[in-house]
Amino acid sequence: RWLGAWIVPSNQMGEIVAYLFLCLVEKYEGIPLQFTTDCGSETTKLFGLVNSLREIFHPEYDNTELPAHVYLWSVHNIAIERLWLRLHLDWGDNVVLFFNKGIEDGLYNPNDPQQYKLCQWIWPKLLRKDLQETMNFHNGACMRKDKDKIGPSGMSRNEAFSLPEKWGGHNCLLSVDVNVVREIKVKMGGNALLEFTSVEFSAHAQAAYDTLGITELTVENVWHVFHAMCPLVFP
Repeated sequence: RWLGAWIVPSNQMGEIVAYLFLCLVEKYEGIPLQFTTDCGSETTKLFGLVNSLREIFHPEYDNTELPAHVYLWSVHNIAIERLWLRLHLDWGDNVVLFFNKGIEDGLYNPNDPQQYKLCQWIWPKLLRKDLQETMNFHNGACMRKDKDKIGPSGMSRNEAFSLPEKWGGHNCLLSVDVNVVREIKVKMGGNALLEFTSVEFSAHAQAAYDTLGITELTVENVWHVFHAMCPLVFP
């Protein structure tokens, strides 16, 4: 199941990757019995957080016998790597085409500092909505029934996650003090870590956007909305 998907300034910054992990810990009020990632350098802070949280809240688990975090080569991290491919093919490629069309049609000049700044606000706004819808679709789609498969089949990812006993699974989530997690998030910088523009500019752009009465922001109309917003944001 997709537990979360985000549009962030960089997925290669350890601070952001660790913060997103804490967002999930806060949301589900616990940490996994064991966490796995690839060997990227952006996971080093995450590695420390995972180990620290389990050591603090669940010292009964011996880290030498059951490591809190395990690094895997990408070729062995099969489930998540397959997910990236599907996301890239089903969603990412299409988004890139629409983005580049704005440049080709002369609606966006990436070399203009003002246009670039507004682009950094409006496209994350659109992509976050679209990505959430994509995640919801995949989580809700029913998987093909396979009686020989080890693990869930014939049900959606949402059902398999929420009702593990239906396919012989177990809920191994380890509870943590969510207030401690929230304090760590604040000290790391809060949600500002995930934003592409300043709080002030975001508020200004949102106010301009609201005056347009847009029913829904889509890849088909985003550049036209962008074009209409430019004189409002930068009079």
